[in-house]
Amino acid sequence: MGIRRWLLALSTIVIFLTLGGFTSSVLAAPQVTICFSSGPAGTIFTAVGTGFTPNSTVTSHLKKPNGIEFPTLQLNTDSAGNYTKDINSSSFALGTYRHWAIDNTTSQWSNTASFKVTTGATTDSVQYMLCRINEIRRQAKLNQLSNNTKLKNAAAWFAKDCPKPNPPSCYSNYNDSGYHRDHLNRCPQARCQAYGYTGTASEIVFISSYSGKAGVDRAINWWMNSSAHRGTILKSNLKVFGGGIGKVSTSACPAISATPWVYVVDFGNQ
Repeated sequence: MGIRRWLLALSTIVIFLTLGGFTSSVLAAPQVTICFSSGPAGTIFTAVGTGFTPNSTVTSHLKKPNGIEFPTLQLNTDSAGNYTKDINSSSFALGTYRHWAIDNTTSQWSNTASFKVTTGATTDSVQYMLCRINEIRRQAKLNQLSNNTKLKNAAAWFAKDCPKPNPPSCYSNYNDSGYHRDHLNRCPQARCQAYGYTGTASEIVFISSYSGKAGVDRAINWWMNSSAHRGTILKSNLKVFGGGIGKVSTSACPAISATPWVYVVDFGNQ
């Protein structure tokens, strides 16, 4: 009986520790991401950290392809617990570099994010576009958005379609008279639903003659100088997004053939 009573008491303590105050003290692990997963030497890779102790410091680590670390850096976090750090790869050797950070207040480690210095051109302009948007939201003290595969697929499809001016229904739903209607006459909500997204969707589009990073920078600048598009980017209830960049066929879409690059970001609230 003594052993049974001891085991019962022990199980009660374990349940208390599991369901009681101890779990509430477990903090979510901070996260780091890198804008651009690959690019030639000279690319500016931007590290973005979120979920650290606000108004504090982190120890930033960067490991070379040969396993040797650069000297660690002390970075300040803002009032939301975020930081950004540009990494100039001008003198970097080819290979994969790994970055992580440790919260100096909680001693929590982030995940490890990597980027690769290659001999070719940068290939992930979509990721750069989404990173730019998250950086804008970070500066506005808004939550960071996570990538959503369904929204990504919807945006990627539309970026290679033939965007058309909105009918009145699209305009009333999105407060934006731009090009958000596809050749099937679907507005963003219907298009995202067709790719399996069940939340409320909103969208921003930019059409340009520029491709790559130059095109993304022009898209971001144009969106942020438009009150409707800036308002969409800075919605407080957003949680996820997905991006697409495509070049439309000049024969299939002659109306925008002079500016054939289409930049699309679809946002969602769940």
